[in-house]
Amino acid sequence: MRVFPIIGYSLTSDKVPQTELWEFATYEIKPRLNRNCPGVASVLVQGGQEPEFHITVDPALMVRAKTGVSEILGAVNRTNVIDSPGLMTRNHQLFLGLISGQAHNTKRLGTLSSRM
Repeated sequence: MRVFPIIGYSLTSDKVPQTELWEFATYEIKPRLNRNCPGVASVLVQGGQEPEFHITVDPALMVRAKTGVSEILGAVNRTNVIDSPGLMTRNHQLFLGLISGQAHNTKRLGTLSSRM
């Protein structure tokens, strides 16, 4: 049994940010290789730059809103998610359904968090 990688791919671009390449590898390429390539046991995404946001709070607005940092972090964690409603079958194949509420920019993150 072999436990080392057989094939490696590198994604590079002068125009596309590293975070977008990481998302593309994770959410587009990896599932397709796992699903459509017979004999593929697992696919691992390494390197790249996982998207992240840095939140800077305004203490005066927090006092006026009577909220704390823990509530802000809780709202972000509850809304910036990818979840699964379960498995679906079609043509004798089983698919995992995914619903994305993930923020891809700071404006979207603010919109999601303000609903909580």
